[in-house]
Amino acid sequence: LALTVLACCCCRRRGAAKPARLPKRSGDARNAPGSWHFMISYTQRSDKAGLLAAKLRSALGERGFSVWLDVHMKDKSEAAMQEAVENSSVILAIITGEGAADENAYFNRPFCVNEMRWAFAAGRHVQPVVDSDDKKRIGAFIAMAPDDLKRIGSIDFVDLNLTDMRFFNVGVEAIVEKAPHLLQGGAKSLRSSSAEKVVQ
Repeated sequence: LALTVLACCCCRRRGAAKPARLPKRSGDARNAPGSWHFMISYTQRSDKAGLLAAKLRSALGERGFSVWLDVHMKDKSEAAMQEAVENSSVILAIITGEGAADENAYFNRPFCVNEMRWAFAAGRHVQPVVDSDDKKRIGAFIAMAPDDLKRIGSIDFVDLNLTDMRFFNVGVEAIVEKAPHLLQGGAKSLRSSSAEKVVQ
């Protein structure tokens, strides 16, 4: 069954529409090109989150999407992070942590919390992502979120399996399918979604 699902995903990818064109930005962008399909929000203090972020950037890039990931940017300042959030169509929030006392958990890192707040304020599509081993912790992660971010609990999380690339790719396809406006001819163009606030 898993191979059938994978084969179907691969067929869809070969015949799928191309990624939507990104809105053009003026020359004052802190990082080129100034707009992206995806912005990856994660804590560098988690090795698991860092590995997921790198694998996601690679997998989405292979599918033709533009991805903002801090370690590949010239400007890594807080202003650059906010620019990335506000000029990306989808914010991938890689949620990790060992519990409320874990100072390195996603919701205990000020920059991560700020990025999610900026995303909701800008009406961006927020997609929470977890490692497959942390799927059982999703409820605990939601409980850790500040009150104004608990709305994350109303969004379906996507779990990614780093130990089996077949299932990892199925997870990546799920991320893309949950954001049809990323594809040409999708439910919404990138331009219209950037002009409207998306209610999560």
